[in-house]
Amino acid sequence: MTPPTTGRQDGPRGTPPRPTRSRVTSPDATAATAAARRRAVSGFTLYDVANSAFVTTVVTAVGGPFLTAVAEAAAGDDGRSDSAPSSGSRSTCSTTDRLMA
Repeated sequence: MTPPTTGRQDGPRGTPPRPTRSRVTSPDATAATAAARRRAVSGFTLYDVANSAFVTTVVTAVGGPFLTAVAEAAAGDDGRSDSAPSSGSRSTCSTTDRLMA
């Protein structure tokens, strides 16, 4: 019967393996790393600008008309909100019911 594995591989004589480190020693490798970092930062910057523009456009183009429709549905015929009951009377139609109709 084989012993259960612990998820790690032991080195020689049952000792744990030594961690390996990746070291950049040549100037070419340092330049390549710096170029990769510049590309990554540039890519993220372009993504962030595009995402901000997209969200702003969607909120303006979709959010504005949606909130206008919600406000119009919540307002009564006289242009006042009827969502808060006045003088103890309760409204029988909610804003959600008006939007769904």
